[in-house]
Amino acid sequence: MFRDVLQKPGEVDLNLAFARRAIELEDFEAAVATLERLLIGRSGLPLIRLELGMLYLRLEAPELAEAYFLQVLDDKTIAADVRARAEILLVSTREANARGSFAMSLSLGMKHQSNAVTKPELEDVIAQNTLRREIRPSWPNLSELDYPGLTPDSDVSQNGSLSISYSRELDGLTDRRFNASLNHYGSLQGSEGLKALDISVTSLRLGFDLPLSRGGRTPLSLNPYFSANVLNTDAVDNYAVTMAGGMSVNGYLGQRNPLALAFEYGEKTHEEARDADKDGARYNVSLSLGHIHSSGGYSSVSLKLDRAEADNDYEAATGGALNLSHSTSLWGFRLGGSLGYRENERDGVQSGGFAPIPQDIIRHDKDATAGLSLGRSIFGVGIDLSLNYTHRESNIPEAQYEDLTGSLNFSRSFQ
Repeated sequence: MFRDVLQKPGEVDLNLAFARRAIELEDFEAAVATLERLLIGRSGLPLIRLELGMLYLRLEAPELAEAYFLQVLDDKTIAADVRARAEILLVSTREANARGSFAMSLSLGMKHQSNAVTKPELEDVIAQNTLRREIRPSWPNLSELDYPGLTPDSDVSQNGSLSISYSRELDGLTDRRFNASLNHYGSLQGSEGLKALDISVTSLRLGFDLPLSRGGRTPLSLNPYFSANVLNTDAVDNYAVTMAGGMSVNGYLGQRNPLALAFEYGEKTHEEARDADKDGARYNVSLSLGHIHSSGGYSSVSLKLDRAEADNDYEAATGGALNLSHSTSLWGFRLGGSLGYRENERDGVQSGGFAPIPQDIIRHDKDATAGLSLGRSIFGVGIDLSLNYTHRESNIPEAQYEDLTGSLNFSRSFQ
């Protein structure tokens, strides 16, 4: 039969019979070579493509098998039984094509803040502000205090993070994916007077990527997710737990203009009974529009609105933020810049013994931010240097501040 094939290499029936005989003898490579040769310069031949798909499945090459089964299904002239068989085989191939992968990222760094005591994170991190409680609350402005062991200068803090992520294709064809990540972050301020700023955060996130359309210039996808994080600060023996669920819709206004609309709803609880009235719901909606430059740079503008509800009026707040950012590459470096503005109102403020402020005052904060970043990868290690400036105006005198933060981080990722 092999001699006959050599004499008549273009005869379809003869080559197909030889390929099937090779399959019976489990010489799959010879069968593949024969059938592939028949397809050179020919269109159609759905039965041969079906045979090739089954052969590649047996050779544990599901990616190639999938391509041939799709070619069979694209042929409008095939018989119904052949189509049904190809559809069944395609399902098996997609399952075999599904892939899962792990990744890990490690980051170590340091930062210096010019005014860490009044950083805004302190309000959200610590339910009861130990710094303000330990010193006399009659002093109106923390940034002006001259207190042993407690100064606006934060010294240098150390921070580190470890992230482990897992991603798996659901069927190997539609780009539907399951994603999971676990991240732990810790920061030590390095000063006895600033222990209340020593924090650790552990976060878990589970989500899906569900493409609605992949073709053309405007792909569209849904990304539902669930997240949980625990924030702990040993200085006040307290922690906060937040669980949230959300959904984002990602698409394109044009070939180079990605668009994202997201909504999130979460519940936050504290450990200690005295903070029970600070537990509550948080929800936000955000809109982001980006532009991918031909040079590889990226610009974006984002708008975010958020609302927090709690039994304690002081913990109920409404806010909005607008951010502009741009990044580009130059001589192997990653350059970035950002500008931001945020306004936030709290429904009612307790004076807490500071100045004689009415209990039902509406606190109004306005934050202006600016940032610069420089990064480069050397031997697989990412090096990132950043400067961030924050200026806060507030109708509560002790809440006004300015802060300049510089940070240096080293990171390494493993796949």
